Amino acid sequence: MEKSTFKLIVAKSKKDKNRLSIELEGDLSLKNSKEIKNKILAAVENYENLNIKINQVKNLDISLIQILTAIKKEKKEVTFLFDMPEHTKSLLLKAGFEKLITNN
Repeated sequence: MEKSTFKLIVAKSKKDKNRLSIELEGDLSLKNSKEIKNKILAAVENYENLNIKINQVKNLDISLIQILTAIKKEKKEVTFLFDMPEHTKSLLLKAGFEKLITNN
């Protein structure tokens, strides 16, 4: 089996027991989308409030955006932090993902 080319870090909030923080980095493309989705869904199952940080992105495509959009619709409160180059954020904004990028 091929080694994962992405990293998912999960941390429980010490202040809010109903909040989970997730950090994603690396290759966040279709190649890893099934594994990313399964790991995120397993991690967030018992939490209504999420912080999801996307950083050190090597590849990103619509599959990750679909996963994040589905999670945002399902959970009570989801905050995204996209720590990526401005040109990448700009492309996502121009593609119509303003609500996801700006946490509206």
